[in-house]
Amino acid sequence: MTYQVVGTPRTGTTLLNHFSIHHNNNIGFNEFLSDYSSSELQKDFQSYTIADKFKYLKMNKEKDVHFSIKIFPYRLVSEGWEKDLLDYLKDYKILTIDRDPFDACISFCYQIHSKWKHSHRRDYKFGIVDPFNIESRIIKAYVEMYKFDKFFLDDMCGTYKCFNYEDLTIQNLQMFFDSDYIPSTQPINIDYQQYILNLKEVKETFYNEMHRA
Repeated sequence: MTYQVVGTPRTGTTLLNHFSIHHNNNIGFNEFLSDYSSSELQKDFQSYTIADKFKYLKMNKEKDVHFSIKIFPYRLVSEGWEKDLLDYLKDYKILTIDRDPFDACISFCYQIHSKWKHSHRRDYKFGIVDPFNIESRIIKAYVEMYKFDKFFLDDMCGTYKCFNYEDLTIQNLQMFFDSDYIPSTQPINIDYQQYILNLKEVKETFYNEMHRA
């Protein structure tokens, strides 16, 4: 069975996708349907447009060649690729993760602040987190993305398997995939709240946006 990981940034999708790819005989991509290319394999597709990538996936699917991919729906749908994405996901088992949205948001904000310089690689030594402020525009952008991704999963994808973020451990994933695989990535598990200088303002903005219709 080939799994597709569909979710929102900073919810544990990279770790889950590593297991999904390994389960799929190491056939898959991290963020194939984006401009981001971290692996040597993905670099072969740097000249591909999103349309080219969907055509490539469709062609291989028709040949019974299946890739496990990490997918963030918000950007794809907002750029007009909703039908292509839904067609691609059809007949696949979808995996996602439920993380506290505020924790995910401030993790995302920190990565924006640090320009994504901190890796989740197992051999990476995370340094000191400097106190930082979070701009309201970044919070609003993340909440919009989070709410849409949730809507996409609930109202457009139908059935999916959801992991609780707190249960997203190597041991639990090994049990789910019936594997002894050990990925190169691991959660950082940082309490970002203690480093946010304008925490009260951040919480107010976040929860106002979350409850906005």
